[in-house]
Amino acid sequence: MKILIIGEFYEEAFATHISETFQSMDHSVRECSVYPGGSLLSNIFIKKIYYHLDKNIFSFFSFFRNHRFKKICSDINVFQPDFVLVTYDYLYHDQVTKIKSICNTKIAIWSPDSVATVASGKSHYLNAEYDHLFFKDPYIVKNLVDTLELNASYLPECFNPLKHFYEGEIEEEYFSDVTTAGNLHSFRISFFRNLLNENYSITLWGNDAPSWLNASDVKKFYKGRPVYNEEKAKVFLGSKIVLSNLSIAEIEGLNVRAFEVAGIGAFQLVDHREGINDQFIVGEEIITYSSMKDLKEKIHFYLANPELRKKIAAKAKARAMKDHTYEIRLKQMLDIVFQ
Repeated sequence: MKILIIGEFYEEAFATHISETFQSMDHSVRECSVYPGGSLLSNIFIKKIYYHLDKNIFSFFSFFRNHRFKKICSDINVFQPDFVLVTYDYLYHDQVTKIKSICNTKIAIWSPDSVATVASGKSHYLNAEYDHLFFKDPYIVKNLVDTLELNASYLPECFNPLKHFYEGEIEEEYFSDVTTAGNLHSFRISFFRNLLNENYSITLWGNDAPSWLNASDVKKFYKGRPVYNEEKAKVFLGSKIVLSNLSIAEIEGLNVRAFEVAGIGAFQLVDHREGINDQFIVGEEIITYSSMKDLKEKIHFYLANPELRKKIAAKAKARAMKDHTYEIRLKQMLDIVFQ
């Protein structure tokens, strides 16, 4: 099948994992980037400026939107795909209509975002002619189907076994009692502030907190950079416990980190959400917590029980390899879209 993917393509990007997996499944893939490529946007400072301009200026003026959309139309005309997959809410309703007029193809969106985006009232996909909508949170799907009668399905996030693995010796710099990988946003800073006085080593990997955020005390845990693929696997495997603390906007679903930790074979503690029961056996394959008090008690318990951690992590990895890879998700997607 000829599949055109519209998204952002960089190391560990959602669209990149999807593209690599489709190619490994012997599909013909064309990557269509929504942002300029090249070395310019590899600079994080320039990238932040561009994204800010795009969000607050470029997207509001049809001249900029149409200029960027010409490249997408050109790729579709040349490639003539059987399926177009959009990996975020990048397209306006008229652009989706235009794509469907260019070639007789199915077009779907798989959004990795939380309910916060839907609640903001700026979601273009709610009024666009997508053949199907896929979301990681069953709460979103339930509301879009029951209330708006949209053609939406639950498709959780997952992990990429082609990238998320490591089997060698792990260097000492990756050792810790507790770790996580993710941007230092305000919710995460406040979360880890509750662990400042606990007697265990903590490491945080990700993009730094913005200058306006009061993060000085928590910054002592920060390792100064994000980690990707194999190095991310080292970080997770080198830590006794990975904290998959979820955003407050994750209502019933899981974030991608929870699946990555499981697939890599590390032990994790994750906020309890209703949708976890559909993905893992709680208590056997994954351990959840319901409050900060509960979390601290479980950190102390599992730090003292390494064999139990290994047993649970092994079961989580087996479940992730069986049910939660990109290949499995993309097969499910194609089955739904093409019936």
